[in-house]
Amino acid sequence: YVPITIIIDQEGKIRHRHIGYMSKEKLKGYFLKLTEEK
Repeated sequence: YVPITIIIDQEGKIRHRHIGYMSKEKLKGYFLKLTEEK
């Protein structure tokens, strides 16, 4: 199996797709960037 991460904002838009391993720091970075935009 291949891990897949899809980050969706509160409006239901896909903000990021990632296929494969992702470090915890990178994942946190995507969420921080998303929260800073609002």
